Amino acid sequence: MVPKWSCGPSGDGKSEINDVEMFGCVYATFFCSDSALIELTKCCIVHDRCYHDKKGQTFCDDHFCPCLHKAANNLECYEQVADVFCHLVRIFGAFAYKD
Repeated sequence: MVPKWSCGPSGDGKSEINDVEMFGCVYATFFCSDSALIELTKCCIVHDRCYHDKKGQTFCDDHFCPCLHKAANNLECYEQVADVFCHLVRIFGAFAYKD
């Protein structure tokens, strides 16, 4: 379990992340409650593990998006963060999946 909102694939806030990921993390804080951020973090950790374990990019993304939508506990968080993150991972996830 993730004790608090954290940014990065390790879930501990200590992972190296790129500028785009950092922007996404900061962006999310404007629209989502603390409790939603914790749940979003859990989705990201599971998604990162799925990519790491090479379970299939489509498989991982298809599970990530519903997790984000469930985690978003208000309309702004749902539309501005969950939807955006879902679309971004489907567009740019191939770069991360190949690594």
